[in-house]
Amino acid sequence: MSHFSKACANTTVLGATRLKNRYDSMRSNYCGQPLNEHYFFDIELVERVITNMKHGKAPDLDRLTSEHLQYSHALLPVVLTNLFNLMMHNGYVPRKFG
Repeated sequence: MSHFSKACANTTVLGATRLKNRYDSMRSNYCGQPLNEHYFFDIELVERVITNMKHGKAPDLDRLTSEHLQYSHALLPVVLTNLFNLMMHNGYVPRKFG
């Protein structure tokens, strides 16, 4: 353990300040990985996940079960795909999304 703490410890206050300044300058321009179609969901994937969900599991806090999703309207995978892709595009997932 002491080996790693010595290897990762700053030896001087000046060195720590230099590293912090470098980190701050790099962070100010950071915008994340480029978003391309590789990261987006498609309808077939969402539909396959819903189809393969196991039956008879306990409901979530909203009392939804996998059966609710599996026996819902055929447009549900389309709506969910759009929702997931919007979250990916905006880089935001609502806290209560669960």
